[in-house]
Amino acid sequence: MPVIYDIVIDSSTRMAVWHITESESILSSRLILDKTERDLISNIKVEKKKLQWLASRCLVRMMINTPEFITMNNNESGKPTIHSTPHNVSISHAGNYAAIILSDNKEVGIDIEEQTEKVLQIKNKFLSTNELKWMEDEKSITKLMIIWSAKESMFKWYTKGNVDFKKNLLLDEFHLENSGTISALFNKETFQKKVIIHYEVKTDFIITWIAD
Repeated sequence: MPVIYDIVIDSSTRMAVWHITESESILSSRLILDKTERDLISNIKVEKKKLQWLASRCLVRMMINTPEFITMNNNESGKPTIHSTPHNVSISHAGNYAAIILSDNKEVGIDIEEQTEKVLQIKNKFLSTNELKWMEDEKSITKLMIIWSAKESMFKWYTKGNVDFKKNLLLDEFHLENSGTISALFNKETFQKKVIIHYEVKTDFIITWIAD
């Protein structure tokens, strides 16, 4: 099984990454799909996106470890929701990788990204005024990718959508390592909460996650 990263975060929370090497037929054979899901897959025209969808569902099934059908869809803000078991879940894809974080009692968010210089072109869209200051002399694309990914994880953790990455998701300055944590503030209207985001820098991808 191509699970390359599988860690137990705490007694109720687990995270895993799947390296997608299988065909559509092999991935589908590992799943129990209803007609709605089969129709959804047939309407995905990009082959890589189809494989990402299937691999992420294989991860969910592996982590929940049940022979039963898993009822799962997205809520109004796009967050995946499992209705047949009491788990909170977050899903992310990048290239040939799918990532899942699953928890019995915490809200979760996860993001996986391939590094790209395109992040330089959009940094003003997601860096706050303060973040722009402490990144002013920073030339690391990796650090920018971690910030982008961390904010994606925060967005998914929030569950309710409608978030301004510059104004609502505020990261404290951090020192770049191969793995570490970032302190951040989610600040939106009457809801404020300090959170810790974890990150890992791998050869082929960057991954961030939050469980709170």
